[in-house]
Amino acid sequence: YVSMETAPKNAIGAAVAIEVLMHSNEALVSQGTVSANGLSVRAETLNASSEAISKAGHTPSQHQTKLGIGGAVTVHVENVYNEARLCNEAEYDIGGGQVEVISTGSGRYTSVADASGKRARQSITVGGVKVPLVPAFQMTNDSVGLGAGIAVEVINIDTLAEIEDGISFGDAVLDSLRAEADYKADFYIQAAAGS
Repeated sequence: YVSMETAPKNAIGAAVAIEVLMHSNEALVSQGTVSANGLSVRAETLNASSEAISKAGHTPSQHQTKLGIGGAVTVHVENVYNEARLCNEAEYDIGGGQVEVISTGSGRYTSVADASGKRARQSITVGGVKVPLVPAFQMTNDSVGLGAGIAVEVINIDTLAEIEDGISFGDAVLDSLRAEADYKADFYIQAAAGS
């Protein structure tokens, strides 16, 4: 006869997360004729964000664990391409004013491989009020835990603002000519072991 009290209190868990982000944003003048008083070409990526999270392990709320085995593997690949370009195959007749080529972007990238079996958050905030969460991990002095967390993040971000060689904007005098490239990113990577 096996009951909840006498049954082995073992737990095994494994998790694998694979996330691939391919983001491309391009603003190009590549052919034809542009006649204008001023020219602005912008490639703006406001938020190219991506998350890859794997969690494994035993998170009991009522029963104590004697043996816990967990493994978590996360592979997160991000390829972000942001380009603004004036190509020399096009013709330009700009009657003064400003010419600008702007490539800007931002993103947040999160990669987590958690084999700890512990609750990721101790609390949550709702409407400005911090609500504590009950711990989701119980153990005894003779419990054993084995676990490995592996998080791999591969990131490639290209931000390009270009006015190609050989471009003529016409006979008028320009007020300004500007090419600007800027990208801001936040990265968070975490690997936790144990079970």
